[in-house]
Amino acid sequence: MQQGTVAVSPVHGGSGFLEIPHYKFMVIDLLLVLFSAADILFTWAVLNKGGEEVNPLARLVLDSWQLTGLVVYKYTLIVLVILLCERVGRCSEVMARSVLLLGIVLTCVPVVWSTWLLMHH
Repeated sequence: MQQGTVAVSPVHGGSGFLEIPHYKFMVIDLLLVLFSAADILFTWAVLNKGGEEVNPLARLVLDSWQLTGLVVYKYTLIVLVILLCERVGRCSEVMARSVLLLGIVLTCVPVVWSTWLLMHH
């Protein structure tokens, strides 16, 4: 084994359900988490200046469970997307990478919009 590598063995022999898979998209996943954090921070800043959450489902969560609920809601979605893409990536790396990149682009939209709102209002 080379220095700096980690050997991961399955929990049970063979390639069964409990095997710990190779992590395929760490950098893209981290970017998605980073931009999601920016989305939450900018959403909080806009809300503190009297703005509103424009996503109806996120607004419902925010109205019911405040900012803590919104953070849990948004990160639950991100975790589900990452887990799904890691699973899909075993069969179609291109499809999983495309979904993750689309997630990053879609997460950047409210960040850019919030930045514009904060700069012009």
